Amino acid sequence: MGKFFAPQKPPDDEGRRHACWPYIHGSKLRLLEKPPIGSLQVIDLSSDDEDDSDYVPDSEGSSSSSEESESDEEPEHDFVDSDPDAEVNDLQADSPSLPTPSETAVVERVRLEQDIIRLETAEAEAAATYNPAEVVALLTEFHELMMTMGHWPQGSIHRAPHDPPVNVELGKELGYEPQVLELMQKLPYLTRRLERHNNYIIPETRWANYRQEKDLREGRRPMVPHGDTHPNLDPWILPLAFPGWYGVVIYLDTHIGAIRSYTPYGGPPEDLVEWLRHGEYEEKDRGEWTHEYRRAPLITAREYLQTCICAYASLQRLPVIEAEDNDPEKVFDTESEKHGAMYRDAQTRQKALLDLYHECGWPDDWRRDEFLMKWEKINENLSLQTRERMKRNLKTGL
Repeated sequence: MGKFFAPQKPPDDEGRRHACWPYIHGSKLRLLEKPPIGSLQVIDLSSDDEDDSDYVPDSEGSSSSSEESESDEEPEHDFVDSDPDAEVNDLQADSPSLPTPSETAVVERVRLEQDIIRLETAEAEAAATYNPAEVVALLTEFHELMMTMGHWPQGSIHRAPHDPPVNVELGKELGYEPQVLELMQKLPYLTRRLERHNNYIIPETRWANYRQEKDLREGRRPMVPHGDTHPNLDPWILPLAFPGWYGVVIYLDTHIGAIRSYTPYGGPPEDLVEWLRHGEYEEKDRGEWTHEYRRAPLITAREYLQTCICAYASLQRLPVIEAEDNDPEKVFDTESEKHGAMYRDAQTRQKALLDLYHECGWPDDWRRDEFLMKWEKINENLSLQTRERMKRNLKTGL
């Protein structure tokens, strides 16, 4: 098996209203050991045929390159001992002067073809190692971590077998594939009182609860802020959460065991191979909210959920406070004339919370009851200070 890149914190994205990591990732399904060019089919650059823009990975997660690599035919060029990018380099070397637009297009096309093959190989590996029981275990562990750290009260999680159960018959009528319905019945769900905004872990995003008919229906056709014209999701896609406009799409692809995540506000990034392999995206399609999630970056479900767990367990992200302020390293514009005071309040609350976690022994000597008692007092005092400041500002006209 090839090795995947380890989880890393991406650079800050000033275009987001919230901290995206660990819920949104770049392209993760890339092998560190790229397949040699000699094992790939030689690309016919004279062909004008385009790939099908409605590409959907099959249930086996297979790649057409695997059969081609077993062929006994000799390639037109000897790339066996070459660097993975040798074909592109050869094309560039043949043009000592600045490349013409057509030459640049050829180079870019060859590179994209290589990237697509690498991505399909990684998808096949993800599918081969996908274990639905592991998704259940990791999501349960994440929810339990949030309870342990004090974000949710004890007893906030419903574990399988569920009562009431997931309505499997309705799920069949709605078109879910069997493996999706089976997984729904095993996932952990939160109590209904935790589905309100002030209990969110992810900004403007609530975890799905398929014991409820509303979520069961919405899981086939999520109500995103693009109107009511978008089609059903592919029947093998399982939304783990439902986002608002600035929330986070978290779709589990049960055919390959990978998660696609992005924000509806910005949509999937358009410069990655997951997007580019589908061809051009018609601007008119955006308003209809078609299947653009097929173009979103992919990360194995295991890595995605493990990264979420590690982000909070290591205090790189903070529960308990507002989800938008969960990054203790977030740089606030505290000198802002309009929002500076609010940002300073958030920064003060972050520091107080982080200090309290350490004071109460997180993680090795964790004293949860002590933490909750002290945080309630600290948070109350901070809120009181905020209200007093706002009153003074009103009097002075600030």
